[in-house]
Amino acid sequence: MIKAIRLFLGLIYLILSCTIGIIYCLFRPFYGGNTLFLGRILSFGMLPIMGIKIHVEGRENFEKIQGPAIILSNHQDNMDLFLVGAFVSKKTVSIGKKIIKYFPFIGQIYWLSGNILIDRKRKKKALGAMNQAGEQMIKKGIKVWIMPEGTRSRGRGLLPFKKGAFHLAHQTKLPIINVSFSSYAKHWDISKAQAHHVYVKIDEPMVFKPEEYPEPNELKEICEAKIKENIALVDKKAGYTQ
Repeated sequence: MIKAIRLFLGLIYLILSCTIGIIYCLFRPFYGGNTLFLGRILSFGMLPIMGIKIHVEGRENFEKIQGPAIILSNHQDNMDLFLVGAFVSKKTVSIGKKIIKYFPFIGQIYWLSGNILIDRKRKKKALGAMNQAGEQMIKKGIKVWIMPEGTRSRGRGLLPFKKGAFHLAHQTKLPIINVSFSSYAKHWDISKAQAHHVYVKIDEPMVFKPEEYPEPNELKEICEAKIKENIALVDKKAGYTQ
């Protein structure tokens, strides 16, 4: 019964908040600043409805980079969207699959918010879109949030990272901020009345001199190891034993 109530209220809230968001975005479509406002609206009601309470450590690290940067995080579930919305910083967009814009309500708001959509099935187009993303990041001074696993892990642990984000980083030579979420997807039970606590750790920015910037493969290994290490730390805070 609790699960059914949560899902029903969540759907109603999603429709209402997305309708408000779409109207808001129509006044300034594809503006990078939309995501802060819309993220807060989506997370404000959706997290308590779904029985999730979020705890964020290191939020100030976003503000240490005033210009463009690349934000990397693990990806577990569709709920990630609402978790990120609770603390995403200003002028931050994300990179997602092109098919997202065809999802009812959430797809339109995601597209109009100025997020970057790529077709991962067509490698040349995907690389071209990533290159354009790098140019836009520098030109507009925006941060781009990427989940380099490329798909939801759904409780299977951290999946191997794909290389696209690290080619973009190497191309732009921008700072990188790693974000790690506790493994909530494996433990969260929507049918329980009590809140499930999700812990997030935002690392200090990784800043490299242009001439010392790691190659994509090395950078991938560094970031993957760091996020994996921090997942273990936030899992401990969440009280997960495995």
